[in-house]
Amino acid sequence: LKEAKGEYFLLFHDDDMIDIDFVESCISSLKNNEPVGAIFTGIRIIDGDDNILQENKFLTAGFSPLDFVLGWIDSKIPLYLPSTLYNTKLLREVGGFASRKNMYPDLVPTFKLIAKYNRSDVADVKASFRKHTSNLGLSCAIKDWVDDALYVLDVLYELFPNDVDVLKQKGRKYFCETMYRQAAVEPNTRKRWLNYLMIYHSFDYCLSPIKHFYGNEFGRRLFSKLARSTGLKT
Repeated sequence: LKEAKGEYFLLFHDDDMIDIDFVESCISSLKNNEPVGAIFTGIRIIDGDDNILQENKFLTAGFSPLDFVLGWIDSKIPLYLPSTLYNTKLLREVGGFASRKNMYPDLVPTFKLIAKYNRSDVADVKASFRKHTSNLGLSCAIKDWVDDALYVLDVLYELFPNDVDVLKQKGRKYFCETMYRQAAVEPNTRKRWLNYLMIYHSFDYCLSPIKHFYGNEFGRRLFSKLARSTGLKT
């Protein structure tokens, strides 16, 4: 980003793909060539062999910045780097790709740009995000993920001061659920539960971790034992 000379900037990972007309589709979506903070297109999810796992059009025409953010929180709006073309100058102005622990370094500038500047949305699928069998994020400490998720929420509260209540209600549940899924891969039962409790506390007890605990073998045995002792059917 520091060395970029073009008007628009694409952070392009070597395992992702863009369609041959990606840039053309993005630029032609601009009205009177008026610059915007970011341009978004639909995305397809592919595996390591280029098989299409899923396709999502970018159906956000007419969405306000808040609607856009809430749509992402509700998993209705897909945000991926290969399908996002950023305005280079404005991306620098909002601080580039950075967050507190750099777990969500792309979300922070994306939300800042859509809140502060115009955007352009291309409904058609024009880029591919490659989903690997391994998740690189799992090698990072769950505490770092939690800290960064809370930072993203703080950024949203600052960007939308009149809508903090709805952002808290929906945002905390979204990130809490996401953190539980991250924590679920911990093989050590004690560490996993300590992580669950830390997450539960960090997001103001908005979402119980019980169903995640019940999803593993030890949890099923314990739940069955408790159920039998209270007369519940399992």
